[in-house]
Amino acid sequence: MPANGNGLIDQMKALIRIILYLVGGLILIGVLLGVAVLVFFDPNDYREEIEEIVAQQTGRTLTIEGDIGLAVFPCCSIELNRTVLSNPPDFGADTIFFSIDAAAVSLKLWPLIVDQQIEIGTVELSGLQINLVQRADGATNWDFSVGSAEPEADASESAEGMPALSIEGFQFDQGRISWRDEVADTSYLIDEITVQTGAIVEGQGFDLNASCRISGLAPDVMLLLDLNSRVAFDAEASSVELAGLQTNLRLNGPGVPADRATLTLTTDKLVAGGPANQVEISGLLVALEWAGLTARIGGDGVVSDTETELSGELSIAPFSPRQLLADLGEPPIDTADPNVLTNFELSGDWFLSGDRAGLRSLTMLIDDTTANGWLGLKSIEQQAIAMELAIDTINFDRYLPPVEESDAVDSESPAEELPLDDLRALNISSARLSLAQMTFTELVLENVEVELTAREGRIRLHPLTASLYGGGYDGDIRIDVTGPVPKLALEHSLNGVDAGQLIQAQTGQENLSGQLNAKFTGTASGPDADALMKNLVGNASVELVDGVYQGVDLWHEIRDRRARLTGGTPPPPPADPHTDISEFSGTGTFADGVMHNDDFKMKIPFLRMTGVGDLDMLESTVDYRLDAQVVGAPEFDDGEVLDDLEGLVLPIVVTGPTDAPDISVDFAAVAAAIANKKLQQRLQDKLFGGTEKQEDSSEDAATEKESPRDQLRKSLRKLFD
Repeated sequence: MPANGNGLIDQMKALIRIILYLVGGLILIGVLLGVAVLVFFDPNDYREEIEEIVAQQTGRTLTIEGDIGLAVFPCCSIELNRTVLSNPPDFGADTIFFSIDAAAVSLKLWPLIVDQQIEIGTVELSGLQINLVQRADGATNWDFSVGSAEPEADASESAEGMPALSIEGFQFDQGRISWRDEVADTSYLIDEITVQTGAIVEGQGFDLNASCRISGLAPDVMLLLDLNSRVAFDAEASSVELAGLQTNLRLNGPGVPADRATLTLTTDKLVAGGPANQVEISGLLVALEWAGLTARIGGDGVVSDTETELSGELSIAPFSPRQLLADLGEPPIDTADPNVLTNFELSGDWFLSGDRAGLRSLTMLIDDTTANGWLGLKSIEQQAIAMELAIDTINFDRYLPPVEESDAVDSESPAEELPLDDLRALNISSARLSLAQMTFTELVLENVEVELTAREGRIRLHPLTASLYGGGYDGDIRIDVTGPVPKLALEHSLNGVDAGQLIQAQTGQENLSGQLNAKFTGTASGPDADALMKNLVGNASVELVDGVYQGVDLWHEIRDRRARLTGGTPPPPPADPHTDISEFSGTGTFADGVMHNDDFKMKIPFLRMTGVGDLDMLESTVDYRLDAQVVGAPEFDDGEVLDDLEGLVLPIVVTGPTDAPDISVDFAAVAAAIANKKLQQRLQDKLFGGTEKQEDSSEDAATEKESPRDQLRKSLRKLFD
């Protein structure tokens, strides 16, 4: 047993010695081979052959300047000095397509010999320059096809039997890539390119740091890019994963509004490629800082050739749009209220799903107005807009241009035409707005509900409802721009609206009150607002119930003028001058910008008015001729009874601007009517034995001697006795 044991040990020792001899021999052989390569092999001897092969394969000229450096110990390495590859001949063979200032790469021999592993040291590349050109005819200088193309080898087959690969790292600096597109007449430059990686080992991730500068995106604008991430390749799945990606983009230069803008993009994980050729994103966060504006977008999802599903959150921190415009060097927005557009903020959930995109759970604050709801595109390709917003309170008048006294409409200046192209391009499937309260053109509306649809040149606002000064408004507006001349159709109605508040809001006048009911339907056509008004054709009706006209006591005016004409005592002025209007109604037709009314009716105490008139909407003037018939014997608080006016018709004229018309009574005609009535009464009394007191005989005798004309004049003077 011992002998046998000792023999086994001796055999093991002999085997170890043999292995050591083999290893030592291999090392010696490697050293000797390296020495032999250095002594007997000079890669510069093959420079011309390499350049000739490149010319045959690409049709281009390869120029290797300086010596090609080769080292074998402790590893095999090769170094290149400046190397240039020319453009194709038809792009200018003497111009550069590709060049490097220096390159170096090393390969460790021992792992390749012993373990069949390819271990490459740090790959160094300096001064890379690539010039890409696409000519106006579509030809490109990066097309390397010469002769018939060789069939591509199956990647899966070529990968079989390949030794494992690892690289200590990659260092790349002073890179430059230019791009000139003669088709689009654009030029871009990416320079100051630097790339640095950690160890690249198959099946493991590595660190990546890169930066560059991009110009040509816009005049006087420079984009600076920094990127850091952990990168992993999956050869089997043909995908790449970026973990902890952080990208910083900075826009600088005089062409950048506010001189600088910063965009930061980070993700927890981004995976691109795979069988579905898709990009999976998780933990996305994009932050923008620009001229006081800070916006953040976060989200997750998948993007591929067949599927897009992304969603996340969006927020815009409070900022001043007015100050932003100032920082950007833009002219200020001139508004009636200079304090508006000083605060804006937004938050909500965003989504991008296939051909749809939008914002949900949206909260938007503009100054002191808050809006909640959603908005989006039902089709990105067709730009089909849809939204639903609930707004608390907004005063649109604050955002309108200020109105100055010097502002006057120049009748000779051409009217601004409607933006037909923009109107025809509108594609709004449904835009619903609800406003708790809104002010527009001094009108205060509450509980406003409106839905807007627009498609293929047909625009409609319906339903359109609101509460207005104790009553209600209902409207329907249709615009048709499918033809060369726009067409407009309108339907409006007011029910139970407080006329006093309505008129006060529009004109500032406080002289009329009552409940107003009105309806209007009409159509018009024309290229601008003036033409639409001039061509308006339609019908309207108006009714005022329980009305009161403050400031004027019509019967006091009549009595006062009557007393002045007859030499009587004028009545005392009323403490609260007003005229009660128990009924007011009329219908009208529109043509040439004028509403004509021929059935005007109004009732006030002891008067029934009828008449005709016109309302000029272009000039905002009114011209009415009314007949007011006295009903009964007017009796007043001071005891005066005007029984002599019973049955008389008083002519009233209303003319002037609609907001302050001049209302007058033709008292001369009134006096003539009264005189005519008394004359008729006296003649009736004389002819039929009336109850009038007998004049004394001397007066009658004198009268008989007067001429008929003198008798008439005298009778008229006595009419008001």
